[in-house]
Amino acid sequence: MLAMSLRILTVIGIILLVVTALLLAVILLILFFPVTYDVRGSKCEKELKVTAGARWLFGLLRMKYRYPEPGRVIVKALWFTLYDSGSAGEEKEEKDPGKKAGAREKKGKKKNPSPAVEENADDGGTACTEAARETEGAADCGRREADVVRTETDASTGAVSDSDEEKGSGAAGSILKKFKKIKYTIRNIYDKIREVWENISYYTELLREEDTRQLFAHIWLRLDKILRNIRPRHLRADILFGTGSPDTTGYAYGAYCMVSSALGKGFLVTPDFERAVFQAEFEVSGHITLWVLSVNALKLFLDKRLKAFIRKLKKAKTKKA
Repeated sequence: MLAMSLRILTVIGIILLVVTALLLAVILLILFFPVTYDVRGSKCEKELKVTAGARWLFGLLRMKYRYPEPGRVIVKALWFTLYDSGSAGEEKEEKDPGKKAGAREKKGKKKNPSPAVEENADDGGTACTEAARETEGAADCGRREADVVRTETDASTGAVSDSDEEKGSGAAGSILKKFKKIKYTIRNIYDKIREVWENISYYTELLREEDTRQLFAHIWLRLDKILRNIRPRHLRADILFGTGSPDTTGYAYGAYCMVSSALGKGFLVTPDFERAVFQAEFEVSGHITLWVLSVNALKLFLDKRLKAFIRKLKKAKTKKA
């Protein structure tokens, strides 16, 4: 009995060990095996064509994108198609025609009502206008009677509505209200300017701190490593351009000559001083390693100076609120 249980435990342990090894191998492949990408395209006078692709693990998983519109994205694993935007669009187009036809029929019915309905609508409209006129006449009579009653009561009591004293007091009150509003707005403007100045002084002091400077240097270091990892390893471009004016074309070509050494030998620009044209053929390729991205992002996230900087920014916001 004991020997049987030991055998079962050993089998379970071996299975767990194999599963753990497989998971570890998959994680290492994902982190250290690079994802290669390439982008190719051409630009003519009125047409732009772009083809982009990405491959991982010698093409075990690959993705392609094609432009122009409507464009198409295809994702495959080995010979199996995981996603195809073109097939999804075709299925929608097959389903849509019936709906569109039904919607058109409904719109036609709504736009072309029967003559009987139009006659009924005309009869109803005339009846509504006559009823509205009767109600308006009754309302006018009621208003006239009410005005007569009010004038009689005012004459009997001897009340005077618009006296000179009330006019004077009303003018003085309106002037005081205007002065109070002006004073309130000036005070609000002053408070806002003081608040902005205090925030500016707080942020400038925060940026001058030594920890903040070291934090920005650390951020720049990590971003530089990430950009070096994802930058294209191969760049080729053949461009023919012209602005239609010889002077502006010459200025643009001179600016290109100033930075041509940094772009590399594969970047070729040809100016056309006679016409306005832009034609290009380009090819870009490179690879991305997830290990570099994850390590640099994790180091930046675990930096205590970043957490302290975020805490200080939140503190400034709470003071502002």
